[in-house]
Amino acid sequence: MISRSLRGLPLLLLVACSTGTEPSISLWQGTLRPVAPSTITGPVAAVAQGGRTRVSVEIRQAVAAQTYAWRLDEGMCPTGGAIQGGVALYPSLTADAARTAKTEAAIPGQISSGKRYAVLVLGTGTAADQTVACADLAETSSESAG
Repeated sequence: MISRSLRGLPLLLLVACSTGTEPSISLWQGTLRPVAPSTITGPVAAVAQGGRTRVSVEIRQAVAAQTYAWRLDEGMCPTGGAIQGGVALYPSLTADAARTAKTEAAIPGQISSGKRYAVLVLGTGTAADQTVACADLAETSSESAG
């Protein structure tokens, strides 16, 4: 069952429906937790299928008009590890007047069961590369197409 916190994401859950031609599908979910003094929270999710991974992130309680970078890393919060894909694959998040933003990225390569992954949201400008929120991803479902 998909948590209510993910309901607002435009997440590619349709991609998670098997066509019978893909070898496997896995769904990963997590919740951003703020890194002090940040207050940013929000849902994150990833769908891995057919040699690629699509990741969605939504930030809440951000600073209005502030731009944030983000990425998917192999590793765990709060520091992450090896970035998946390249920095250019991750569009910036700019918080609106309601202090929210959402986006998604397509990452070449499929994240793997049994490994740990984290989504990091990073400050920009004077706080460049400082983690302001982080979510450990948990694999919530995995199935083989058949």
